[in-house]
Amino acid sequence: MIKPVLLLFATALLWSTGGILIKIISWHPVAIAGARCTIALPLLMFIYYKQGYFKLSWAQLFGAVCYSTTVILFVVSTKMTTAANAILLQYSAPIYVAIFGVW
Repeated sequence: MIKPVLLLFATALLWSTGGILIKIISWHPVAIAGARCTIALPLLMFIYYKQGYFKLSWAQLFGAVCYSTTVILFVVSTKMTTAANAILLQYSAPIYVAIFGVW
């Protein structure tokens, strides 16, 4: 029971410090996004290979492109404005999808 709680705490800590760490690092925003993806890739590949299969489809490729675009735009917006503005824009995106999805 303690392991899930600790993992959730670590996730919350890493998630909440993302904005400040992006602000502190003096790299170009695309380099920061690339470093984040480079760190995440081995972990995700470990999860897929641990399950014993890995099949790449067009839907997964499209999702990967969309997600990488989201990460790059988040890092660029965090570098260019306050982290609160970037997070507000990111978390309000589903509302825009719901509103404009009908159109």
